[in-house]
Amino acid sequence: MVEVFRNRQAWTVDLIMEALSHGAFFDEDILKAVHPGVQAFEDARHWDSTHVLLPQIERVIRNIADRLGARTQSYKSQTGELHWASLKTLLEEPKVVDMLAKVRADLARHLKSLLIDSRGLNLRDDACHGILPPNVDAERIALLCILILLTVSMLVRPPTQAADVSTAESSS
Repeated sequence: MVEVFRNRQAWTVDLIMEALSHGAFFDEDILKAVHPGVQAFEDARHWDSTHVLLPQIERVIRNIADRLGARTQSYKSQTGELHWASLKTLLEEPKVVDMLAKVRADLARHLKSLLIDSRGLNLRDDACHGILPPNVDAERIALLCILILLTVSMLVRPPTQAADVSTAESSS
């Protein structure tokens, strides 16, 4: 399917990055971190792409939570340790769930199933913990990562209200 889009010049690194740049929660640092993963996908380095993009999906979700005022970390005064909220915690945070629901009512649940639920694909956990087998269909997983990022990037700033966030559909 991607090949059809490529042949029509409708799928390029620049076009994907341009689309992501309109996402309200894709700041410059996230875009810089995502770019090598998108480029790796286009260069048929799908394993590399998967391992770059999966953590960036979590980073975007964390950015959403942080920008909405949800708690993304905690400090343990007894030990002086800083603990980051888990992706599971972030995807169950009502503010995050409500924001993701602006794209699709059950998007947070689907992301949990795809990324962190052992009853689902569990992609984030398997990749980050070194469990994802090398013979996995990395092209399919890398494409899924790009599609997840593009989906979340549908949360855009309307042109007239930079502080408000809505979906691309409601701003047109």
